[in-house]
Amino acid sequence: MANIPHYSAKKKLTTKELRDFRSYVSQLKSKGLIPKSTDAKTARPYFIRGGKTLAESVNKYHNELTPKPELVKLGKPGISIVDFPPPATLKHKSLAGILNEIETRGPELDKLKKPDESWAFSIHGTRGYVTFKKINLFAEFMKESAGIQQVLHKRQKSQNIVEGLKLVRWNKTPGQFKGEMQHYKKPKSKASKQARHRRRSK
Repeated sequence: MANIPHYSAKKKLTTKELRDFRSYVSQLKSKGLIPKSTDAKTARPYFIRGGKTLAESVNKYHNELTPKPELVKLGKPGISIVDFPPPATLKHKSLAGILNEIETRGPELDKLKKPDESWAFSIHGTRGYVTFKKINLFAEFMKESAGIQQVLHKRQKSQNIVEGLKLVRWNKTPGQFKGEMQHYKKPKSKASKQARHRRRSK
């Protein structure tokens, strides 16, 4: 499958290659294609599990794996972008399906950025002025947007958004951009607001 290399049990991997390899081992383990006793965090291509090296297992089950998307640098230090939907990275192609999948696979996709980075987005070059510590908050924000709600289930208009959507790994703080950017905070439910009001009134 494209984007997934052929691994050798004899070749030493770089740090990035090893990180990707372990990601593929983890996927195979979750699908039950290699023994559950396999520790993906310490996996090496030459480790033998189930009578085969892990390199052989990864090579054999290429079609069962989801390639990691390539991050493309924008030219500014520390900022890079990844287009959604990257080929073979997200299963869904519609805007509604993509947002639902991002919510479901949030912890997995969040590993594409560093812990001190946030997510930001642009649509056809127009930058959103909100950042998100977790990618599922981006999906939630989009679903709550009145503009998105109007086109979410209109195939042609929603597909136009998908084609222009870019997610950005953002390592700057809002203050560095004179307040232009702000972190998205999940809106509090009506029940939680009422509870907070009761506590204040005591």
